[in-house]
Amino acid sequence: MAAGIGRRADNPSLLPLDYGRNLLVVLGLIALVAALTVIALRLRESRRRG
Repeated sequence: MAAGIGRRADNPSLLPLDYGRNLLVVLGLIALVAALTVIALRLRESRRRG
């Protein structure tokens, strides 16, 4: 993760955003979309069978 280890405290522009949290949000959204895709495909397949 982008922890900012070794950065100077007097230069806040080095890591101006909360990159760790934003990365977790993006990864969570990717996981959500993947899960919804799997669910949709399984529902579609079960409807075709019967």
